[in-house]
Amino acid sequence: MPKVAYSTMRPRPLKPVLWVGSSLDDLRACPEAVQDVVGYALFLAQEGGQHPAAKRLKKATRGIATPKHELDLVKARLRWAEQDADTEVGR
Repeated sequence: MPKVAYSTMRPRPLKPVLWVGSSLDDLRACPEAVQDVVGYALFLAQEGGQHPAAKRLKKATRGIATPKHELDLVKARLRWAEQDADTEVGR
């Protein structure tokens, strides 16, 4: 009779996905194939991993400058996310 091993380790809970602004509606407006790839990438991120096609954002040293209102929006969303993360940690 074969021996069966059972794992007593429980998987870690997934990190939550927080949708900002119209991001969820925007994703739902995309073709299903795009939704599948983004969904899988988000799942990997929730587990602490990274999708092979994901790339870190970095500022170009030359070329067209990012408009100030876009940078302000990114900074505001980053502050919001940091505050939200601080709230989650404090719970």
